Order: sequence, then C-alpha cells, then structure tokens
Amino acid sequence: MMDCRITAAVAAAVMLLQPGVLAAQSSDSATVDALANLVAAEQPLSLVGVAALNFGDIAIPDNRDALCAYDIASDGAQSVGENNQNFGEGPSPSQCAFRSGNADRAQFVLRCQQGQQVAFKLETRSVTPNGSDVFFVSFEDYIEVAGKSIYEWDGHCQDSDIAVRLGGQLLVRGTAQPSNGNVEVGTILLEAFYQ
Repeated sequence: MMDCRITAAVAAAVMLLQPGVLAAQSSDSATVDALANLVAAEQPLSLVGVAALNFGDIAIPDNRDALCAYDIASDGAQSVGENNQNFGEGPSPSQCAFRSGNADRAQFVLRCQQGQQVAFKLETRSVTPNGSDVFFVSFEDYIEVAGKSIYEWDGHCQDSDIAVRLGGQLLVRGTAQPSNGNVEVGTILLEAFYQ
C-alpha cells in the first residue's frame, strides 16, 4: 500500500513539473520611490521707488546770461558747472552752488530671481517749473546698482534686495525765479526687465 502512495506522490510531482500543468500566479507587487527636488519659490521681478532725487537748495546764477549745471553722479558725488566749465563743488563765478547738504540720489529697491540677468531702461521728463529756465535730465551713466556703476555691475540678481540709486543733472539759467520750497523739476521712469 505504501508503494502506491509513493508512486502516486511521484506521479503528482512529475505532473507539476510538466509545462502547462503549473498553477498560474494570481498576484504580485513591486515598490518605487517618490522623488522631488525642492527649490525656493520663484521671485517675481519688482522695482520699487523709495526716495526721490533731491537736488536740495541750489543757487540761481547771479548773472542772467549764465547757465548753472548741477550734477549728482551715480556714486552720489556732487559737482557744479557754469557755461560748460566744471567747478567741482563750486561756487562758480556766477555763484552756482549747492546751498544745502540734503542733496541725494533717487533710490529704488530691486527684487528678482537669483541668478537671472537684469537690464534697465531709463526715461526722464523735465517739468520745467520756470519754463525753459530750468531743465532736468538723467542718463544711464547716472545709475548705480548694488554699490557699483551700472557699467561695473555684473547684471545678475542676488538672493537679497538690490539697492539701485540714480542721479541726474539740473540746468538752471540766470533768468529763473526763486521757488517757495521744493518744486518738482522732473520725473524719472526706471524699468527693470529680465534679459
């Protein structure tokens, strides 16, 4: 009897080994990882004006035929000119001079995505409160970014706010009339954009 059981067991084992007789697997499983690269949120480009360009108290030339040029450079240095001659801090022969110490550059704050390259476009408009006797203008070389002349700045955003300062030039003829306090002599439009 024992032999029959062994023979039946051997026969069953042989049948399992034959192709097509094996039982099909009814389930399986596998795993993979979930991955993410976490980066800082993208910083939108913004430029905010925080202080006006202020020429302070400046003298009208005492000679009606004279033209004073008041300059505030990109680094904040002030100089006085008269009729195309530079007199440094002045005064000039016609008494062109900064009369107060409160002259200062316009100030902006730039925020932008770190590593991005930024360029600026500058437009100015003279308001000329005394007709053609007072004229305001500014150019790209009056711009300072992150403590450097715009030509020395590498043009790339940092991971912090960037100070942008802007000077300009005010021309005053000897025929100009005194103002009663500060008056608007011009407007500045500074645009920042990704390159």
